[in-house]
Amino acid sequence: VLALVSACIVADILDGIIARHLNISHSKFRVLDTTFDLMFYLTVLGYIWRVNPMPIEVNSGLISLILTLEILLYLTSILRFGRLPSPHAFLSKTWGLYLAIEFFLLILQVRGNHFTVALLFGVIVHLDRLLIYVFIKYWDHDIPSCYHAWLHRQGKPFTRHKLLNG
Repeated sequence: VLALVSACIVADILDGIIARHLNISHSKFRVLDTTFDLMFYLTVLGYIWRVNPMPIEVNSGLISLILTLEILLYLTSILRFGRLPSPHAFLSKTWGLYLAIEFFLLILQVRGNHFTVALLFGVIVHLDRLLIYVFIKYWDHDIPSCYHAWLHRQGKPFTRHKLLNG
């Protein structure tokens, strides 16, 4: 299981970078990537619940809040723009790496409040993602942060990292 999760995480990190490097990334690809990311993390969370339910049960309120913010993100994007979201924000990428470490700690049943800390960071990440789709005037993808979305709304240019948000 650890090897499979590791392979999926590495593939998730590299797929977008490789696609942008080869100039084959487009908005439909980015939306699919966001959707598959969500399914992957929910599947791993379900597996962890099965093998080590205590951290999931103890943090059910934070998990519910994150899932609620995720639903609000999807609803906001669909209602405002008629499209699924695909922010690929910097904080999301950071949280994804953090979750990879957390998944290993949870599968290995390492004790401590590390999962709660990861979920608190996840709430911040999801607020940032939601604000991106609240702030922008028209649908876009690969917005680095809600600050960049605010610049986007004002019609001000901002720099996107070539490999991460290009």
